[in-house]
Amino acid sequence: KRLRIIQINMNGTPNEPSKDSICNALFVLYNASSSQSQRSAVDQYLQSVKESEHGLKITIDLFQNTMESPVLFYCLIVMEHNIDKRYHELGQDSLMTMNKLLLSFIEKVCSQQSLFASIQLNVREKIAQILVKLMKRQYLQSWHSFFKDLGDTLQHGDGCLDMYFRVLQDLNWSIHEAPCDCADELSVNTAIKDRMRENDLQSIVEIWYVFLANYQQYKVEVTRKCLETIDKFIAWIDIGYISAPRFVHILYALLNVSALQEQSVDCLYELVIKRMDDTQKKFDLVQALNIVAVISNID
Repeated sequence: KRLRIIQINMNGTPNEPSKDSICNALFVLYNASSSQSQRSAVDQYLQSVKESEHGLKITIDLFQNTMESPVLFYCLIVMEHNIDKRYHELGQDSLMTMNKLLLSFIEKVCSQQSLFASIQLNVREKIAQILVKLMKRQYLQSWHSFFKDLGDTLQHGDGCLDMYFRVLQDLNWSIHEAPCDCADELSVNTAIKDRMRENDLQSIVEIWYVFLANYQQYKVEVTRKCLETIDKFIAWIDIGYISAPRFVHILYALLNVSALQEQSVDCLYELVIKRMDDTQKKFDLVQALNIVAVISNID
């Protein structure tokens, strides 16, 4: 019955795609009782909606009116497709809509624990990935307030913190760790890191510090994600941020928290192995950390 609702012509082109037809198609696609031919037909339909000129508008609207993870994920796939394949055709209004839509989702949905718990991990990760893609294309030109806007969501609970650290980790991968042979992309990645160092890293590090100083108020999983984020960033940010006594003191304290010990050690390890041009300063840092003595006293 749901399959018959979807109007598909012989070429698989959607006939006036609607929110209902998309939801019906996804129901058929993920329904264990659907036949292979039914799944093939609705998959073709969903692909054609994704590639249609109306697909982005429809799925942005649908994204705001559902909490079904398969539907949310499909909407995100359509947004990602438009960013990847049609970015230069998108108007500023469309970009601003996606920016605000995803940040609003973090602030208003992820802040509610029961709703956040219902969001599948692939949806959370895809939101983070798309925000990173939007950031990389706008941060240097028009979205200078990206980190402030993202940070403004943090007053709303563990789910928002999870998404904040998830976005930072995906960003680090994209601009620092991911293999890249394209000179233009390498140039953009370098420019993003330079601007972050100049304008945003201090506030980002302060968020890390305040969070860790009050880590008992949050779930262990979120604290792990914060430490994992710091671990990733140490390689390319000013070492002074994390080697400062206030930060080292917290990391040492967390060594005695069994659930966080591994992530704390990883951060300290990155501090020790980080390359420094000044050999004497590196020696002084390692000596000041006194890691051997500290680790020997861990319970």
